[in-house]
This record gives sequence, C-alpha cells and structure tokens, in this order.
Amino acid sequence: MRRNTVAKVSIGLALALLSAFLGTGIHGFNVAHATTNPTARLEVWSPVVHSSNITDPGLTAGPPVFPVGSQFNVRVNLTYTGHISLFDITLHYNLTIGPNVLQAVFTGDELLGALIDPSQNYGNGCTANGGAHVDGSQPGNIRVTGEFVGVTCPLPIGTGILFTLTFKVVGIGAGSIEIDDGTGNGTYGTQIIGFDPSQGSFDVPHETFSAYFRNKAGMPPIAAFAVQPPNPKVGETVTFNATDSYDPDNPSAPNHGIKAEPAVYDANGNNQFDGGDTLLLGDRPTIGTSLKSDSSLLFIDSNGNHVWDQGETVIYDSTGALNFRAADITINGTIPAVFTALASDPNLKYVEVHQNRIWDNGYLWDFGDGTAVIPGVIASHIFTAAGSVPSSGVFQVKLVVFDTDDNLPMRQITPVSVKFGIIHRVVLTLTPSSLSVNVGDPLSVAVRLDNRGNRNETVNVNTNYTLHGSTTIGAESGLYLTINGPASSYNKTYPLQTSSLAPGSYTIISQATLVNATTLAVIPYTDPSDSFARATFIVRSPGSNTFLSLPLLAGGGLAVIVAISAATYLTRRRRKEET
Repeated sequence: MRRNTVAKVSIGLALALLSAFLGTGIHGFNVAHATTNPTARLEVWSPVVHSSNITDPGLTAGPPVFPVGSQFNVRVNLTYTGHISLFDITLHYNLTIGPNVLQAVFTGDELLGALIDPSQNYGNGCTANGGAHVDGSQPGNIRVTGEFVGVTCPLPIGTGILFTLTFKVVGIGAGSIEIDDGTGNGTYGTQIIGFDPSQGSFDVPHETFSAYFRNKAGMPPIAAFAVQPPNPKVGETVTFNATDSYDPDNPSAPNHGIKAEPAVYDANGNNQFDGGDTLLLGDRPTIGTSLKSDSSLLFIDSNGNHVWDQGETVIYDSTGALNFRAADITINGTIPAVFTALASDPNLKYVEVHQNRIWDNGYLWDFGDGTAVIPGVIASHIFTAAGSVPSSGVFQVKLVVFDTDDNLPMRQITPVSVKFGIIHRVVLTLTPSSLSVNVGDPLSVAVRLDNRGNRNETVNVNTNYTLHGSTTIGAESGLYLTINGPASSYNKTYPLQTSSLAPGSYTIISQATLVNATTLAVIPYTDPSDSFARATFIVRSPGSNTFLSLPLLAGGGLAVIVAISAATYLTRRRRKEET
C-alpha cells in the first residue's frame, strides 16, 4: 500500500501532539473516526524472560540474571492488523519519586530492526524518522517517536517491534517501566496513528501492558484501589481507597501486611535513633539508625509551648494546609477536629525505609497531574493543571504499596478520565445597525445565538425595547442549536420603524431561555449572564445635531449640557455592560 504522507502523516503528528497537550481525551485526536479498526495491543516485553513480568530467574534457581551493573533490553511490541504510519509513546521508569533500581541507557539504536527503522531504505522518496530521548517533564520519562515521511510510502502491518530500550541495573529491589496513556495537564501521552484509504489517518485505540521489574527475593504485595466517583467532572474531588491492598504472605497482619515507615521524636536532634527518642509509629529502629526530616510531619500544640510533648497528636499534613483536613494522616494520638491548627517541630522525623524522600505509611499516590506524591490509605484529590487550575484529561493514577516482610513494592495504575460536566451555554449578542438615527431613518436589530456549551439546546429568545414600557421587536421559539457545525449558531435581523418614535434614548433588551424540547421546562443557564443582552440607541429630530431637540428640554444652554452628559453616561454604561 502506498500513500502521500507529507500532508497526512506530518500534519497528523502536529495534530496529535497539539491534542495531547490540550488534554482533549484518551489517546488524543481522531483525524477520521476509525469505527472498523480493532483495538491494538501495546506491550513492554522482555526477550530474556518472555514476559512483562521481568523477574530475575536467578531468584529461584541458578545465578542472577539481573545483578547490579548488568544491562538488559526491553521491547515495546505492537499487535495490530491494520497499517501504521506514526507512533509517539511516553514511558516512565521511576516507580516512585526516589532512587530507582533501573537507569535508562540511550544507544541511538532504539528503532533499528523495528517496524519504522530510520536505517532502512524504503525507496520512492520515503524516509523513516524518529528516536528516543529524555522527556524532561518529570524524572524517569522517556519519549520515543517514529514516523514515515515522503511522497509515497509502503506502510507496514502494525504487528512487531516498535522500539527497543536498554536499562542498566543500579540497585536491588523492584521497579517498573510504564507506558503513559495520560493526556491531562499537557502530558504527551501515547499515540499510534494508522491509515486506511477509506478514512485517511486516524488514532488507533489500544490496550496497554506495562512491565514490572524485580531482582530481589520475596513475594510482592498486591496494590488495589477504588475510585469514587468513577467518572469525575472538572473541579470535582475524587476519593481513592486502597484498603483492598494486602501482602499475600501476611494478609491478616496489621494493615494487611503493608508497612509504614517508623515515625520518631528525635529528642536530642542528632538525626539518629537513641534510647531516649520516642517511637510514634512503626517498628522500633535499631540504635544508631539514621533519621530524616519531612516538613509535612506536624503536631497539635495543645499547650502552646511550640514543642511536641508526650500525648500531643502527630499529623502528616498531606494537603499542605497547615490545619487538619480529612485527607491528612493521624500518625500518633487522637484524630483532631477539622481545621485544627498544626505546628512544626524539627525533631519530628522518620526512618526512610522506602527510599522515596518523604514519610509514608506504606501507601504512595501519584495522581499523574504533576502534583506532589502523597501517602495515605485513602486519598482525595482534585486534578489540576499548573498545580492549581482544575483540569480535564486522562490522568494515570498510580498507587505504590510496600510490604512488611520483604520491603518490596508493587503498583496499580488506573487511568482516570476527568471531563467537563454539562455546560448549558448559549451566548446571546445584540447589535443595532446604528446607535444614533434621525426620526424616520432605517434601523435594524441583529440578534445572534451561539451554542458554546457541550449539549444540544432548544432556545426561546425575545427582544423588545423601551417604548410605552416595553414593545416587542421580535420573538422566536423552539430554536434548535447543536454543539458544533452550522446549526450551532442562529442569526436574526429585525427591522425597527423609527418614523413614529419620539426623539429620545431607547434601550433594547434581548433574553434567551433554554427549554427542554419535550416538556418545555426551563433549563438553568450555567452562567446566566450569557442569556441576556442589552443595547441603547438614540433617536434625534430631523435635521438635529444634538440627540434631543431643544424644545423638549428646558433652559437653552442647560439642554445642551444635559444632552452631552446623557450621551456620555449611556456610552459609559454600554461599555461597562459589554466588558
């Protein structure tokens, strides 16, 4: 199969990256709706153990295969029965925010021998481009791209190796190599672009299978969490519950075998555990164990002496609010009332068992939107962009849990799709053909409706002006506005006769009402200010250069002053209403 890829593939790549940046939905854009294309399988796979579960065979028999200092390859394979022309894939290999047992090694050969191979001569002016590089948006990110560019290109069937990555083992423990399908908060996510003559370029839907790496003996825990609500809206608080996580070796142990890092009061401030220190939570460290600080370890200063005392509650301030919130963790003592003030004491410390640079209770949450990783069995979160603005998109939420007996981590990753709620927004604008006319001059009033919400709407609109209290200019009912296309707007121009109008100032008011098409019940606007528009026009006497003829006003020179002041007021008022 051959096709022109200059216009389709290159433009498709630009659209794909733009769509992923804007967070328009899972797997980005659709150049054409690929209804006939099956779901693809995208998998991180080890040719050594022939699995995505990259567990060192030497843990059970023979010498270790993945000792510290060794290197190994993983392949990202695609299984798809259609033709592909482009892929753009982001991976993470940091299991948590701390040191990892793996380190990526870039050789420049990542695409050699793969479906899109820049070293191959495809002929007919067709070339393959792409490569792997570090994505600096967060530690442990790798971005790999490949595309065909040329006038005509033979496109491969999309089953085979997309690329090969090399990793160096730098520690003993567990890690992961995760494909990122997120689109929220400007993440690139993952795109696979296919082509079919009947529908052009399109985004190929896919299932993702990431890899887990382990070169330490033991049985990892089971990480599991529930999401509520399962289909959150922008700005809505989402609750994540990990109480179903457990260690298969110790399911009946305290906390189901999930291990919290010890929290300690370092009485002499020497950053080591001594006999005089107080254990607040967890297993008692051995004498001389190093202690770390975490600024989120706070306490309730009951006696106001600015120092933690025995019996005062110790809190992990996961929200950073400096007062107790429901999402915070009570480490020691009684749970305080919400909004109770929290105080700091530099001698509140912890033992860094899990090497993630913060205290945790065996549970760590990464919400995939760039916000800080936090601990907690139950966590609450509002997905944001730039750390504060509520955001839509698909967010790769990761839970990592650590077991008690082996100190091994395991993770669950679940994409959470955050969408806008129902937005009823039909914007009404009103424009007179002139703001000043003589009696008898032609005048028209243009009314425009634009559906800028996310639901098709049925609209009634009434327009009147201040003659004899209120006189109707025009009224429309049952207007159907779609959310896109030509039918998303409505324009109507009404003539307004001025021959019988007395000189003066008149105000036009237009009001739109959203209704249920079946029951005619009124539907509230998301923003009521969108439903209302107002404009002012002035009618002058024939041949008059002022807006009112002087006989209508008393006082000669006063009439001119009043006319100018009134015109200035109306102009300012109109400008204020338009802003």
